[in-house]
Amino acid sequence: MASLTHAQTAPPAESAANACNGFAMDLYARLAHHDGNLCISPYCISSALDMAAAGAAGQTRQQMLSVLHWTDPPAELPNAAATLAAAMKDDAKRTDAAQLQIANSLFGQTGFAYHQDFLDLLSRQYNAALQALDFAGHPRESAEKINHWAAKQTHDRIKQIIDPSSLPPTTRLVLVNAVYFKAEWMEKFEKHATADEPFFIGGKDSTNVSTMRQTHAFNYFENDAMQAMEMPYRGGCSMLVLLPRTHDGLPALEKSLTADSLTSWLKQMRPQLLQVHLPRFQNQGSFELQAPLAELGMTDAFDPAKADFSAMTSAQKLMIDQVIHKTFIKLDEAGTEAAAVTAITVRAAAAMRRNPPEPIVFRVDHPFLYLLRHQATGTILFMGRIIDPR
Repeated sequence: MASLTHAQTAPPAESAANACNGFAMDLYARLAHHDGNLCISPYCISSALDMAAAGAAGQTRQQMLSVLHWTDPPAELPNAAATLAAAMKDDAKRTDAAQLQIANSLFGQTGFAYHQDFLDLLSRQYNAALQALDFAGHPRESAEKINHWAAKQTHDRIKQIIDPSSLPPTTRLVLVNAVYFKAEWMEKFEKHATADEPFFIGGKDSTNVSTMRQTHAFNYFENDAMQAMEMPYRGGCSMLVLLPRTHDGLPALEKSLTADSLTSWLKQMRPQLLQVHLPRFQNQGSFELQAPLAELGMTDAFDPAKADFSAMTSAQKLMIDQVIHKTFIKLDEAGTEAAAVTAITVRAAAAMRRNPPEPIVFRVDHPFLYLLRHQATGTILFMGRIIDPR
């Protein structure tokens, strides 16, 4: 799935990006039936599941790796994940106009015995240190500490990922991944050019929304069903906007979106002079992912009779209780800010020419898809749809 443009990008990073993007398409298809706007961070979710898979064994681990689209030897996943994270963060560090922060943490029940090999692996490859909390005796204080960590990592964009009710006395471990992204457009929109323009909410009734406008050369592709535009950020990422040809064409476009189709569209993109009309938007998402993950084939991890996390501990039989995911994204004239946190609770079982052509009009005035990608590896950091940009 990944489209490598830097020869220096290591094969492990490519493998991790391929796996993340295959998982992204599967999960998005499972969530697309939800009404309204949608926003997820496939990279954030898969990173948290990667850590949980490191503590799984037997069929539980096989199912998790299959859902995660990991086809290389299982032992190579942690190093590949670490290599990918480092490559993406290094690109962002090359400019003051971009931030990409990726953080992991483990919160464990105080006094509970975990395998040292498991803790060492997560510390070494995911930079996830174990913090002891008393879930059984102090669930509210434990939730506050986890939420404080999430808020700090996301610059207060996601202030609560865990509720005390999500931490029953049987909770033994909470694995958390946070992603924070903020970057300026390579070609910023001028604020004075923003104006109210019609947007067909849900593809039907129109209402005026603040719409940014500029004319510039961007990567572009079109076919009979859609137009596609890629706008780069400073720091190595880009926003891909997929716009159906018709106001009611989003469901069909969502069904056609696969890892293979996306790769094909990206390969056909060429620089074109575009007259862009793009609405500003801000969106938040919140999901419990146990059901969609089970539907994708990860069933044993949630089954108290079948779950096998013996690579995590031999003190007690464990199972995954919840997979909680929250996101935030804001797009305006300057650029984009996005944040995501995934928490997994584990509990005990019981260029322009001189004479440029006329620009192609790219008028985003009805529901569309977007993907925020790291360009060198193709990793999908955030993806979603906008039905109503208000």
